[in-house]
Amino acid sequence: MFRKCVFFFFLFQIFNNFILADDYYGFVFEEEKNEPLIFCNVYIARTDKKIVKGDITDETGFYVIKDIPKGEYFLIVDLIGFQSETLKVFSKGEDLKVKNNFKLKVKSLPYEGSEVTAQMSEFKNEISISKKIYKREELKISVPLIENDVMRSFQLLPSVTASSDFSSELYVRGGAPDQNLILFDNSPIFNPFHLGGLFSTFEINSIDNVTFYAGGFPSLFGNRLSSVIDMKSITPNKDRSHTIVDISMLSTKLHFQSKRYKGFSFFISIRRTYFDQLLKLIKFDFPYYFYDITSALNYRINEKNNLKFSFFLDQDILDIHLDTVSVADVRWGNRMVSLEHSFILNNSSNIVSNLYYSDYKNRMEFLKLVHIHSYVYQYGMKSKFEKKLNENLFYVGFELYKDSFDYNFTLSDTGELLNIKNNPYYFSAFLDYSYKRTGFYIFDFGVRLDRYQYIGKFYPNLRGSFKYFLDQNSSLTFSIGDYYQFITSVKQETGDFSSIFGETWIPLVENFSPLRCLHYIAGYEKWFSNDISLNFEIYHKDYKNLVYTTLLDIFYNLDDPVKGYKTTKGYSQGLEILLKKSSGNLTGWIGYSFSKVRMLKDSVFYPTYYDRTNSFVLNISYLFKNGVNLSMVINYGSGLPYTAVIGKYIDYSFDPVGGDYYAGGWREIESDFNSARFPPYKRVDVGVSKRFKIKNFNFGISLNIINLLNFKNVYFYYYDHSVSPSKREEFDMFPVIPTLGVMCEF
Repeated sequence: MFRKCVFFFFLFQIFNNFILADDYYGFVFEEEKNEPLIFCNVYIARTDKKIVKGDITDETGFYVIKDIPKGEYFLIVDLIGFQSETLKVFSKGEDLKVKNNFKLKVKSLPYEGSEVTAQMSEFKNEISISKKIYKREELKISVPLIENDVMRSFQLLPSVTASSDFSSELYVRGGAPDQNLILFDNSPIFNPFHLGGLFSTFEINSIDNVTFYAGGFPSLFGNRLSSVIDMKSITPNKDRSHTIVDISMLSTKLHFQSKRYKGFSFFISIRRTYFDQLLKLIKFDFPYYFYDITSALNYRINEKNNLKFSFFLDQDILDIHLDTVSVADVRWGNRMVSLEHSFILNNSSNIVSNLYYSDYKNRMEFLKLVHIHSYVYQYGMKSKFEKKLNENLFYVGFELYKDSFDYNFTLSDTGELLNIKNNPYYFSAFLDYSYKRTGFYIFDFGVRLDRYQYIGKFYPNLRGSFKYFLDQNSSLTFSIGDYYQFITSVKQETGDFSSIFGETWIPLVENFSPLRCLHYIAGYEKWFSNDISLNFEIYHKDYKNLVYTTLLDIFYNLDDPVKGYKTTKGYSQGLEILLKKSSGNLTGWIGYSFSKVRMLKDSVFYPTYYDRTNSFVLNISYLFKNGVNLSMVINYGSGLPYTAVIGKYIDYSFDPVGGDYYAGGWREIESDFNSARFPPYKRVDVGVSKRFKIKNFNFGISLNIINLLNFKNVYFYYYDHSVSPSKREEFDMFPVIPTLGVMCEF
């Protein structure tokens, strides 16, 4: 009976709101850049300044305020850092649809008054548990490793663990990198990393904003267990073109934005490394380089229709020759094209649809004798209908794509040893309803139905979250969700040199249940001022079913690789604290996390190789009056687990001909799996930059020093058994690395 009452309550809310009339609507843009302003406050106030109703702008800058009673009002547009706009309006109390667009000017004076930041608007209007939105400039706060990197910026958040200095892959709350859904303009990118994860593939000038879900993500997203990184590219809207040339010790980047012409605009970003050429100057041949190309063409047909074509390509090339002999030819990279159509049906409804193609190819050839390739292709479409229901929000949609997996291992003199092709399809339908009682609580419920061809049935993903406002500046949040994943990757249990050439993706097949994880999250959020906030969250993730395989398992089962699939389970739990300042001369955050990650192996729960118990990060940036910007990152973390060598013995072999035993090499005696820990991780990075202007040209110069204090952070140990006792040596991560970069913008 209770379930029926709840069902009819939500049904009534939805249909009751659908029949309400629309009223004031429009778009809000930044005047100088002509770009949409997200989370801008737009509200109707009486002449006595008492607020009647309001809304916040979405990612297109759109707002709608419905059912305004008859009377005289002020329509007010407000966002911190911008000059407020006020328009006097008169409502006749009829079924009016009145459109008002606004362009806000940047404010040069210190922030004051009752304005609130976009983040605080999000706090008051969304649950946003384990969710953070970062604009492009926020991603540039951290001290870069040679150049700004989106993924390395996220590694400084308390939700994320980095396995080493050599990788920008993200381990989010105990989840492995292949459990993260990475989207660029609503299209998946399978392996967004260069050189074994050392750098990510995204050029930061191409990105407008990134939404990062560390857990509890809504029903809009599926087929991943851990997190979502949703990147949106820029949409040039200026009346003049814009060019950025950025030169670092790693690469040269060219970024060009066109001016808007008859609704058309585009951008293109190109990056190419050149240390393969520079090293030749000192007689050292390192035949490796990579390049990226990111581009988008936007066409605003009219105020209700918009088309966006996006393109993404990255390629790593390692080509080793000895004289005229090809020793190794290794190439890997992503390619993505997408077409997105946004259509505003009326003042409270819109549809966003997307067609895309995405692939990841990894090809290796050694001495013209060994040929290995691993390809994954995905052709997909998705569509979402969204409707504002007064202050509430409802959306429904579907996602459909077809995967193609192609693996081949061939020896020239033997033939094919492995040739696997899989072509499964994936279908999902989802809906979500968010109900808000302003100033008191927000409740969100979503469901997603997943079907994967090889498994053959629908899997319901139920997700719910709740926010209760303690007062206007603080709240309690709760979230629970069920998540499924139908693809996995080849892994290594130790993490040593894992995924050097990217992930090797594999689909689940018959007789295997999908990977499954339950998220439980509780949090507290407090805003001390318009730009200073505190987040505290605790979480528990229960991995019900994990399916994976390793390279050794594949080679041991070449006749039937499915026999090498392993299943296990595990859990992760922890707490996180994030104190953040988002505007002003001083910006950045302080983060702390405590976590515990365990996976089942041989009937015992062991820590994973990325289980970092304690982590502390200080990431700050200060802009001086003379335009000099000083940034600093302090990073401390507990040591990661590893399997230690605790002894050695000589391996004797029997000679059946001579009838004697003879001594072989040394064999190592290992401790229990991952029972030892490396020393704590410590690193201090500093950076200083200065921007200046000469006529119509903006210049910038930056100096960054990675690991300023030259801390010795151990990556792995190796042993010299030729002496007794054996001598343990260590391979350290980054030493002191100074880098210099210059930039020109016009």
